[in-house]
Amino acid sequence: MLSSIVSAQDSPAALFSWLDADLALSLPPTWSVTTSSEPMQIRAEDGERRLTVTVLPETTTTASYYNVLFALVVEAGLAPQSWTQPNWFGRSGGRIDANRGVGMIGRLPDDRVIAVVCGCTAAQLDDLVASVHFSASALAENGRIYPDTPVQGTLTADRTEESWLYSGMAGEVITIAAVDLARPSPTALGLDMEIVLYAPDGSELARNDDHGGLDLYGVYDAQIRDLTLPDPGDYRIVVRSVQNTTGTYTLGVSAPRPIA
Repeated sequence: MLSSIVSAQDSPAALFSWLDADLALSLPPTWSVTTSSEPMQIRAEDGERRLTVTVLPETTTTASYYNVLFALVVEAGLAPQSWTQPNWFGRSGGRIDANRGVGMIGRLPDDRVIAVVCGCTAAQLDDLVASVHFSASALAENGRIYPDTPVQGTLTADRTEESWLYSGMAGEVITIAAVDLARPSPTALGLDMEIVLYAPDGSELARNDDHGGLDLYGVYDAQIRDLTLPDPGDYRIVVRSVQNTTGTYTLGVSAPRPIA
């Protein structure tokens, strides 16, 4: 499944997010292409049109990758706004020009960050971005999960994350919880896990690690509370190990539904 490509019709810049993806870039043969390794960058040019794709290294810190992204935006002649955390569920993101905040800074599973900057007119943007694709990597699919019907899965050193599908309805309010029932005490590490929810189009909707509430027994359990689903379709719930912990988890979705 291809993850969604963020469109920025009113701006000659687009920042992309992706879902467990590898980057693939295809360009017409007339374009000249140069690459660099630090940072990992592809620069493609065809006359006045220019496309820069930068993937920052796994060890990049927040401060330094913002500097690189800022430089790319300035180089393209755009007006960067203040870095914010508007709706990226705790992940720092930035609004660019008149982009309405829909194009955000994203991360790959290895914690890399990508910025895509198009140096061209807004009318040419769609043709350029159509050449950038994100192909999702294989992920262990455990099957479907249904409302108020808990399921179990196991995370190991070789299987650090698992995926479940949930058939959601537009406007439905759900709560997702992942717990380690074998945890001997609320503060025992046991299985530390993170849950991430992806929309039917592949975009990330929410994530949580260490819920911080009073509903669950262990402090390392995870919960996404009272989230309203925007569209009908299959939502993907990923349960991911944190701190290299392993063990069996119980995953549940609470969603009141009308009686048919």
